[in-house]
Amino acid sequence: MDHDAAAEGDAHVAADRGLVGPEHLTSLLPYLTEAVYLFDREGFLKARLSPPGGLLGFRLESGANLFDHVHPDDIPRGLLIGADARESSDGWSGEALIRLRHIDGTWHRCVLRAHNRFGDPALQGLVVVLRVVSPTIDHVEPELEAELSAVAQDLPTAYLALGPGGRISVASEAAAALLASHRSDLKGLPVADLVVDADQPVVRAVYAALLRAPGARTVVATTRTRFGSRVIEAEFHARGANPGTKLVTVVLADHTSEPELVRLATRDPLTGLANRTKVLDTITGLLLDEATVLSVVYVDLDDLKGINDAHGHEAGDAALIAVADRLRQLVRPDDVVGRMSGDEFVIVCPGLDGRSLLPFVQRIGESTTAPIELHAPDGTLIAVTVSAGGATAALGDTTASLLRSADEAMFQAKHRRC
Repeated sequence: MDHDAAAEGDAHVAADRGLVGPEHLTSLLPYLTEAVYLFDREGFLKARLSPPGGLLGFRLESGANLFDHVHPDDIPRGLLIGADARESSDGWSGEALIRLRHIDGTWHRCVLRAHNRFGDPALQGLVVVLRVVSPTIDHVEPELEAELSAVAQDLPTAYLALGPGGRISVASEAAAALLASHRSDLKGLPVADLVVDADQPVVRAVYAALLRAPGARTVVATTRTRFGSRVIEAEFHARGANPGTKLVTVVLADHTSEPELVRLATRDPLTGLANRTKVLDTITGLLLDEATVLSVVYVDLDDLKGINDAHGHEAGDAALIAVADRLRQLVRPDDVVGRMSGDEFVIVCPGLDGRSLLPFVQRIGESTTAPIELHAPDGTLIAVTVSAGGATAALGDTTASLLRSADEAMFQAKHRRC
């Protein structure tokens, strides 16, 4: 029995009642919001009644098996309701929530209602009614969320489970204590909102990257004042291979009691800026999200060797500290300023596009039009200037290629000034 036969049968009944003829039924099919399927005991399709093109962009053909289109994690759930239907008495009905693959490759949540009609002479099969609930985005199943919440209550680990948009759906008591909050107050907050502005772009980028590919990523960040101003290590884990059904969890570790260890790992000891490792990790983290808009500015202290040779390394160190202080005053709240090597600095600018990059670099250059003036130990007045150039990340850029482009732009600017 195929779709046309099913349509003709329904139209015949309606016509006998004087309601509508076969031609009307065909015109009404596009208005269907559910699909009805009839399967035999082996699970193969016998008949269907569905909108043109099907609910999910395709139509099951005669002999097809619905489980060919069910998400792998949901197959056991579907098999269970099928077994219940076959083993139950005629007239039994049951319901399950499953995910089905759309023709575009994404997964959509559907309510599946199964009805045992094997005893019906006209049907002799399992009637399945499907209704699409909504496209599944980064979603935590309600039953899984309830289970996680129950477990998290007594979990000794500082643990978060994230729902749509990176919002916290479950928080353990240990996490609430670490963040100086109640579990109920944390629920629904975007995880990036837990940390200070400068650390938010990396947290968002890590979350977005894990939605695309399973794995683990670690971020060291500082929480906002309302969440205790803690230095935390956040280890993100993603379970599942499909972005639409992925569960992202976060395990938090408190490093506030180890400020010296954290400082040594992430800070330049002379200037107090981010060190090379912190800068590289920040750029790499931001580039994980292909949608991230990111620019990097390379800054070079002009003729540091000359200052060292003429006035000593103490004067050179004072010049480096002065440049670091000037850069801190020029950057935006979300920017990360770091010292890469002896005379080289980098500013990481999330959200700064190519159009805004040039004025930003010009502002850095203009700030040194009136040079920084330092007094050397011998009393000599030293004029300190810098050269700057920047680059905006393009699709396919790596940390190394983006820094190389910014470095080349800086050298071009330096040569123009010579």
